[in-house]
Amino acid sequence: MLNRTKDKIIQEVQKNGISECQEFFNKDKFEDLKKILINNKSVKGTKNSFFYRSKGKFLLRKLFNFEFANFLDCLKLINLSKNLKLNQLSSEIRGRKTKLVSIDSYFSEVSSSKVLDWHVDQAYSGNLKPKQFLNPDHSALKYFIYLTDVSSNNGCLGYIPGSHKILYFLKLGIFNDEIKYKPYWKLNDLRNIVQDDYYRNYLETKIKKELIDSFLEQSSFIINSPHDTQEYDFVLKKSSTLIFDEAGVHRGAETLKTNRLVVRFVYKDIHASD
Repeated sequence: MLNRTKDKIIQEVQKNGISECQEFFNKDKFEDLKKILINNKSVKGTKNSFFYRSKGKFLLRKLFNFEFANFLDCLKLINLSKNLKLNQLSSEIRGRKTKLVSIDSYFSEVSSSKVLDWHVDQAYSGNLKPKQFLNPDHSALKYFIYLTDVSSNNGCLGYIPGSHKILYFLKLGIFNDEIKYKPYWKLNDLRNIVQDDYYRNYLETKIKKELIDSFLEQSSFIINSPHDTQEYDFVLKKSSTLIFDEAGVHRGAETLKTNRLVVRFVYKDIHASD
């Protein structure tokens, strides 16, 4: 990966929460990755396939007789992440040390249903006390490596730029007992919170008013015009990679034309729990 490409990725993820890259792979590495997934039986006909990032976890899984991917395939994927220097890139994006916490593949069959509608990952469920919530500094960076082409009506990811900053400070305020906890997951719930004067006044002490206004405007458009949100979509060719902060608001589009297959590498702060 070229240094200028790396610098661009770091800047875009820090500013917008997301960046795309078509320069991660040469042809040979992509073909190696494709072979691993095609040959791995757990990918065929299943939604998720988890690969183990350490020998210990692999053996533990085997011991308890759960489904597991071939250990050699796990090693190949781990080595691939090392060759691509994903952990180094993640650390530079975060400004602190990170670690690989999971590798999996996600297979989506042709369907008229969204892979997942507009939401935020690891949102609070309402069943836990604020101090039990994840530290917002421990939210994940995700690398989606596409084995198939994706488009607005065929499995691509949509993302509201800058929304990761709003979510970071909202979580931080709840985590530090500075603001009251209120559950959210879907976009409409989050929007209602952000436009509430109580939460908005707090957020304006942390981030620029313009960023909050932009989020409210964009979220209103998405909610009221759900079929006209292509400007938020990342249309990519196979072998492309999408890097994003899971704290931001995103969704997976319907797979109307062809099946979708993506490999996901997930990185967190080195002190975060898996």
